[in-house]
Amino acid sequence: MGKVMESDKNIVKTSLTQRNVVITTFLIVLIITPFIMKKAFVTHVFITALLYGALGASFDFAAGYLGIVNFGYAAFMGVGAYTSAILAIRFGVNPWLGLLLGGIIAGILGFITGILTLRLYGLFVACFTWFLGMAFMFLIAVTPEITRGYLGLNVPPLPNFWILDFSDPLRLSYYSVILPLSLSILLFLYYLGNKTKIGLAFKALRGSELLAMASGVNPLKYRVLNFALTCFFAGVLGAFYAHYIKILTPSLLATGKTIEILTIAYIGGRGSLWGSIPAAFLIISFLEFLRPLEAYRFIIYGIILILVMIFYPGGLARLIARKELF
Repeated sequence: MGKVMESDKNIVKTSLTQRNVVITTFLIVLIITPFIMKKAFVTHVFITALLYGALGASFDFAAGYLGIVNFGYAAFMGVGAYTSAILAIRFGVNPWLGLLLGGIIAGILGFITGILTLRLYGLFVACFTWFLGMAFMFLIAVTPEITRGYLGLNVPPLPNFWILDFSDPLRLSYYSVILPLSLSILLFLYYLGNKTKIGLAFKALRGSELLAMASGVNPLKYRVLNFALTCFFAGVLGAFYAHYIKILTPSLLATGKTIEILTIAYIGGRGSLWGSIPAAFLIISFLEFLRPLEAYRFIIYGIILILVMIFYPGGLARLIARKELF
């Protein structure tokens, strides 16, 4: 019996060591590749992948932990983007502050939406958030005097800060922002979901809501908290996106953008959070190199999702980890 337990411990230690090696190697590649290659295209792919990876992790924090599928998720990203852009253009607010304010406005809207919708479950929540996202997109489209509608809103870049020069054509300064931002969001969500009492409440609700309620967990309270938090991060990342791309149209809030994020989250592995980062690199790189097939991207997303759900429902996280040690 003792030998079996010792063997199990050795297996766990080996797996943890392998995990740490994989994570360390991946982080080193993330940090040095754009600065070594110094190609605008490569940097753009890395920036986009990290942005969508963080969005996927945030989406997964609601869908994977509590089963809340927010089909209006891109709308909250758009709210953050337009908030920061309009504040910078109309009121001269520093875009660095706009990143935070965009997240706060999106989070407040998420909180209100959560209170109104999260007494419902499953398909009802998905439908309501989808309708809400469409409403936000319509509102932006019909207020061109503020948002310029489909003509597009020209957004100023992030202002230079310390050694960061955002006029650099290689975009390395933007990468120097999105890398720590996306990893910080990922680490915060992982810590909150796995190392705190709030995370325990989320897991209890995911396991059995009735048992969680019997233990004193208020389902609505924690569902709304989760929803508002993910909307906040969507807003922050949307604001960064606005100042990076430098032009906004209502299409940013479309359901198609949510489907892209959902695809990355599911390929990464539901409930894993970190799996969204490698999934985003795979998907974004794949689509960038297949630009001629851009019109068929949603068909491609559908095929990939079906294949993952059939042959490897645990996603990349399970594929890399092999065992549920992450």
